[in-house]
Amino acid sequence: MGPQLTHVLIVDDEPAISKALATALTRAGGFRVSTALSGETAMLVVRAQPVDVMIIDLRIGDIRGDALFELAAATQPHLRNRSLFT
Repeated sequence: MGPQLTHVLIVDDEPAISKALATALTRAGGFRVSTALSGETAMLVVRAQPVDVMIIDLRIGDIRGDALFELAAATQPHLRNRSLFT
C-alpha cells in the first residue's frame, strides 16, 4: 500500500476556483482532493468519509461558509483546527 494521502475537501460554488485549487493540490502531491459545489454536497462527503482538511468559501450558494464549518466540525471535530476559509 502506498503512502497515506491527506484528504482535502474544497467547498466552493464556483467550479473554476474549485478546479484550480484541486489541480494545484494534486500537482503538489501528497493530497487526495474532493470538491463540493454546495454545502449539501460537502456534508454528504463529511458524513461518508474522513476529511483531513477543509477549504471553505465563505459565500456558498446554499449556506454560509461559517455555518457549514460548524456542521462539519460537529461531525468531524478535528476540522475545527484544520479548516481554511477563502
